[in-house]
Amino acid sequence: MPRILLITAGLLLALCVVCVGLGYFIGIPRVQEGVEDGVDQAVATYIVPQIAGIGVTPEAGAYTLTEEDVNRQIQTGDVNLQDLRFIITPAGLELRFGEQGQDVAYTAQVAAVDGKIDIQEADLDGIPTWIIPTSAISKGLENGINTFLAEHNLVVSSVTMQDGSMTLVLEDAPVGAMLLAA
Repeated sequence: MPRILLITAGLLLALCVVCVGLGYFIGIPRVQEGVEDGVDQAVATYIVPQIAGIGVTPEAGAYTLTEEDVNRQIQTGDVNLQDLRFIITPAGLELRFGEQGQDVAYTAQVAAVDGKIDIQEADLDGIPTWIIPTSAISKGLENGINTFLAEHNLVVSSVTMQDGSMTLVLEDAPVGAMLLAA
């Protein structure tokens, strides 16, 4: 009888190890990929249209993106994002959202590097970063904006952060960069 109990306990332990391994090596990467894709889609839907104005094709020039416009777009859009708030300060940008009473904050600095938006010094508070690393959110933000710029053959030469707004200076992409984007 003790032998059967040891074999059963060993099988249960092995099953638990396999389940944890599958969750860690398969489940968590899929959640992270889903977060990155979700952020990319949200940026493309709610933030990028605000750069030049909804329905306006951007050209080279300076554009000011305000947190008020972005938050209004978010609030009138997806019901699932009603508690998301986009905040811009001289220190960087902040995304705040609370789900089921938990306050979650993502903060980062924004810079123009090599003609693209670069998210730097990102931090996520309120969710364990082994589940959702800050890099997944950062990559989603970068991809959403940089893809939009590439589609319009533009590069960002500077980013200036103020209280409540962010000014992007866009320039026509060099000819070589347009060929690489195509």
